[in-house]
Amino acid sequence: MARILEGAALACEGTATTKRPKAKATVKHGRIWARLDVGVAWPGPVSATARDLTARVRAEATRITGYDVVALDVGVHLVDAPEQTRRVR
Repeated sequence: MARILEGAALACEGTATTKRPKAKATVKHGRIWARLDVGVAWPGPVSATARDLTARVRAEATRITGYDVVALDVGVHLVDAPEQTRRVR
């Protein structure tokens, strides 16, 4: 279950590629309780990214497992976005 949550988080735009998501989940009677820690690129729209990430992870976990996500606590850690390298000609 944790891998499904982590994979769904990685697919969301704005998540930092330098810090992989970490998830813990409990599944009981067809219901999921989960905690997800995710790195989000800074500077950027952190609030919007967190909302989008939560909705997408919930939807993806339900789609793949068929289980109801009862609780999903998302911890967001700000990670400096790597600077774009520019070529000088």
